[in-house]
Amino acid sequence: MYGWSVSYPSTWEVASLDPAFVRIQQPPALPFGVVGIHSAVGLRGQSLDAFSDRMMAVEAGKAGFQVLSRRRTALSDATPALEVVNVLGVGIAGKSHKVFVLDGDRGLSINAETYLDSFPTLEPYFDRIIKSFTIRGTTAATPRPSGVQAQPVHPLPSHALIAGVPFISWGEAAKLDYHDKQILNPSVAASQGMVLEYWGQDRRRLAKTSDTLQGWTSAGGEGGKLDSIRSYVARGIPIVVNLAMTPAAHPAEPNAAALATLIGSGELRAGSNLTQQQWEHAQQLLTQYAGISSGVLGKMADLDTLRRWGDLLGQKIWQESVLLTSRVVVGYDDERKVVVLHDPSFGPAWEVSYGDFERMWGLFDHASMLMYPPDYAKVLASRSAVPSYAQRTAAQRAAESFVFGYALASTGRLAEANVRLNAGLAVQTSRRDTATCSFSSWHGWPKRPATRQAQFPDTSKREPCCRSIIARGSSCRGSTSAAAGLSGAGKPQSCGARPRSCAAMRRRRRRCSVPSRTTSL
Repeated sequence: MYGWSVSYPSTWEVASLDPAFVRIQQPPALPFGVVGIHSAVGLRGQSLDAFSDRMMAVEAGKAGFQVLSRRRTALSDATPALEVVNVLGVGIAGKSHKVFVLDGDRGLSINAETYLDSFPTLEPYFDRIIKSFTIRGTTAATPRPSGVQAQPVHPLPSHALIAGVPFISWGEAAKLDYHDKQILNPSVAASQGMVLEYWGQDRRRLAKTSDTLQGWTSAGGEGGKLDSIRSYVARGIPIVVNLAMTPAAHPAEPNAAALATLIGSGELRAGSNLTQQQWEHAQQLLTQYAGISSGVLGKMADLDTLRRWGDLLGQKIWQESVLLTSRVVVGYDDERKVVVLHDPSFGPAWEVSYGDFERMWGLFDHASMLMYPPDYAKVLASRSAVPSYAQRTAAQRAAESFVFGYALASTGRLAEANVRLNAGLAVQTSRRDTATCSFSSWHGWPKRPATRQAQFPDTSKREPCCRSIIARGSSCRGSTSAAAGLSGAGKPQSCGARPRSCAAMRRRRRRCSVPSRTTSL
């Protein structure tokens, strides 16, 4: 899986399993120090010097960076390498010993670093680990000092599915008491709760703190890769990922969308105050983006438009905490090229193609989060067989179809939207098990979102009235703006006429009921 091998003292431990960055940590008895093995791909034709400069570009721009030595060398397997020793920092300085190698279109670096005054203590350990690093053959071909163990190289299986990850729905999570509940989308709490319960913890821990449990490994951040996800899942470690709601579009905060529209059209200069005429235009846009005509899910924009708006405003407006749509990766299949996700709204073991996953993940800069206990391998080995995941319910399948159809319609892809919406309407249900899809309308952001419910009937005769409700919304909603410059002192938006009531529709024997308080995406 890694394409390299290394040996390290038995008292040291591997603190990260990500193939893009494997971290080996010192034991508590020694001063802090870490050995990181980084990998990068797509480097065919690049020189060893260019690769090393690229890998050191960030720290080279920081205060106190100084190269003490730089020389050509070779690994013990005769692979050509470049060795660099440098210091970094002013006051509290650090020292680093790095070795860079190229292997086809892949680049690898092993970096041992610690504080400057701790380097003499850890240098013997660093040297042993670095000298054991090879990329050709196996560690058996390299003499290994006593007291060290090899990091094995295993190929990733072509498919893997983690069994027994509990599923927590959006609605269940919305009822929990969790950290930053007023501003954090419940999908985040649902996803973190699933991971906690998988490792035997109570989801109610979320009410206390969002910090990692003591002694647990926590990793993640931006810049993740699908190979990294596959490597964790293959070991039975689920991962929380932030994805766009759909590959086609994602919700847009209406105030930011209105401002970006004005700036993008040239009507408003970035950073300037609104004139009365511009303010009135902004109100019209807010009515369109957050008023009665905005639809059940509010304003959604295609991913490229969101990025362009972000550039105009100087911030990633889609990454507001209330707009996050977190999911948990529980499996993958290379042959079918799908990622398997627990989605709090679309259900357990929801399959997404590699292409769609990459598009949705890319909007959030490939951000991920994982946590697992220090004895995770023993925990997994002690578990007995668990039943397979339940099939997604009619409501969850209808929710997926509706949201994807809504997103496609928002971007002008009406033919595709019609197919997805018809798929949602065609979900067959009994009177007792009505397919009820709940979605968030981001109105009143960032306060608790208003919600509504669309029930999909089981006969085509009732489709027109349901489509009408989907298209027009169902109640008069105000929108208190978070941007005082747009809504003036937080004045609520006025609403148009309320659509025909569901009671009137029922009198016409069209069982199309919409809005009731319910949980939402």
